[in-house]
Amino acid sequence: MAERDDNFLRTGDLVTFKYVRFQAFLTGEGILSEDVSVSPKISSFEDHLFQVCAQRQYSAKLEYEDFLAKTDGGNNLDEAAKKHYSALVRGKGNEIRMNEVYMKHKIGNNALFGDTVQLLHIKSRKYLTVKPGAVARDERENMTVYLSSEGDQYSWIQLLPRYKIDREGDRILSNSEAYLRIAERPNEYIHAADKTPKFGYEK
Repeated sequence: MAERDDNFLRTGDLVTFKYVRFQAFLTGEGILSEDVSVSPKISSFEDHLFQVCAQRQYSAKLEYEDFLAKTDGGNNLDEAAKKHYSALVRGKGNEIRMNEVYMKHKIGNNALFGDTVQLLHIKSRKYLTVKPGAVARDERENMTVYLSSEGDQYSWIQLLPRYKIDREGDRILSNSEAYLRIAERPNEYIHAADKTPKFGYEK
């Protein structure tokens, strides 16, 4: 997974993810398209790079978005609602700053099997995220995965060991095989469609 002198994965490391069965890399362009795919070819290495980031908090963001949804985007507010809106804006800003400080403190710490992290796509600076309610193109019974600029609780991903020789709480070695589980949906994992991928096709 990550290249380091001591071969252990740490928060802040840059990683690539390879689907072993098809020897295909998790990839995304991220600028013009937020789609995520697997590709057997490396056209632009930056498209395949992700940074292991600390788990961000989103409670203030969710409260802010809920308020906007209930007030027609924050239009035509009375004085009390305007004050509440201003407080929500400040809360969201404070949460973003706290998340950045937390990430700085976590950089360099070992990532362990079982940890909840977020994966930041390097090229686009967007988070790998599941979109509930949007079905995948090739497997309609599954949800789609995309790149989100801010991320949300569906960006929380648990790194779980594939083999019994590794256990939750163990440090993660370079080139380890792992499952990527959606922390908010413990029975669901990020995976590719069970068919040979073609270059440039979303899975």
